[in-house]
Amino acid sequence: MCNTNSDWEYQKFLFQMTISVAHEIMHFLTAFITGDGRPVTPDTVGVVGYEGEIGHLWESRAIGGHVEFYSDPQPSTTSPRAGVPFIFTDMSLAAYGKEVPEQFIQRFVEGRE
Repeated sequence: MCNTNSDWEYQKFLFQMTISVAHEIMHFLTAFITGDGRPVTPDTVGVVGYEGEIGHLWESRAIGGHVEFYSDPQPSTTSPRAGVPFIFTDMSLAAYGKEVPEQFIQRFVEGRE
């Protein structure tokens, strides 16, 4: 567990940035490999509900689903806040996500996940 609330917010931020950058790098690599500055990823590459989305495919393979961050309705004791991470393992548009456990984020940030 994190020592302070600001440590936890920082770890969530690192988790969010790592996933976001890796997601976008997948789009960059697709453009590089195809030689097109703005390629259209084939519909066969992706996940249900996100066909043609290489970034979501990477997230699904690397961490088991697509992660979204939502604002926390509780009053902030620190500023800024990363938000509350939810993972969607069923990629259909009607899927419900579940909150990403703090221990998973800590292991991920430490390179153990």
